[in-house]
Amino acid sequence: VNFLVKSGVLVICLLALSDDGAAWYDEQNASQFAALGVPIFACTPDKFPDLMSAAISKKNITTWASQNDILAK
Repeated sequence: VNFLVKSGVLVICLLALSDDGAAWYDEQNASQFAALGVPIFACTPDKFPDLMSAAISKKNITTWASQNDILAK
């Protein structure tokens, strides 16, 4: 992931795509990804198209998440 980020790839870590937006994840891995600037969160299916649109438009994914009441790491 570090190589991808340093190469300019937009990396997003989607923990879960579920109606309740809940996910189980490894806290240590999530912290390492977050330290690299990789947004990490769970998302509901109805928000996923907007997430991908924001990513393709190179918007700040963490800002998008907070504007859509999604907790991001």
